[in-house]
Amino acid sequence: MALIDDPKTYILRMFQMETSEGRGAYCQVFSSGSQPDDLPLEHGEIVYGIYKNKYVFTPLSLILRNREAVQRLPWSSITACSTKHGCGEKQSVLTVSDGSTVVIELHELAKGWSGRISQLLHEMINRWGSYASLGPGLLSVDEFVRRAQDPYEFAPNLEPHPSLETVSQLLHQLRAAPDVHKVLLSPANAEKDDFAITSIVVTSNGRPSAIDEFARVLKATAVVEATEKTRRKVETTSTMKVWEVLWD
Repeated sequence: MALIDDPKTYILRMFQMETSEGRGAYCQVFSSGSQPDDLPLEHGEIVYGIYKNKYVFTPLSLILRNREAVQRLPWSSITACSTKHGCGEKQSVLTVSDGSTVVIELHELAKGWSGRISQLLHEMINRWGSYASLGPGLLSVDEFVRRAQDPYEFAPNLEPHPSLETVSQLLHQLRAAPDVHKVLLSPANAEKDDFAITSIVVTSNGRPSAIDEFARVLKATAVVEATEKTRRKVETTSTMKVWEVLWD
């Protein structure tokens, strides 16, 4: 396994190298992790490094902190980066999945090839950015409810087929169940005008009975642990379980 595949270890390693190269005065390193109160962290999200008291690195996101505002950018939301490590540009423009852009003062992180935090930034985007995940993105329950027009857009081979109202109600009930963190839907062909949901993704503490009850009521084919490909699409902590409920 490449070091970048373990984001916690990679963050700590890059900060260690930055320190050993003489820039330790800019580094705050938390080997056991930290959760500063002033940061908009997700449930269970851990900070492992802060650079120049401004650039905050977690396995899930880059957080930009300054006197005016604090901005959290999940790695999975970054669709493009205008620079590469060592390119010599003073600024880097990050494009986010909602179409907005964020400017990073790259000269604060590196001069040419010198600067492990620039390397860390670019490698995290390369490995964990949205374009690194193959296939269509996941939909929230609310996004699916807004978009769906035909009951057969959910588990099209399921018979007898439930109504959209029933599916929506059951999805909302699952999302509200104890120990369930997120419920997301996986389109099989999101680039087409019509689309079909053939699986849902659930993040949770352990395996709540609500997941199996949902699968039973909607006659799912199986409930399995999510593949690495699916996990890469989900913003979650390494301790959170990720399940896929599948229909043929």
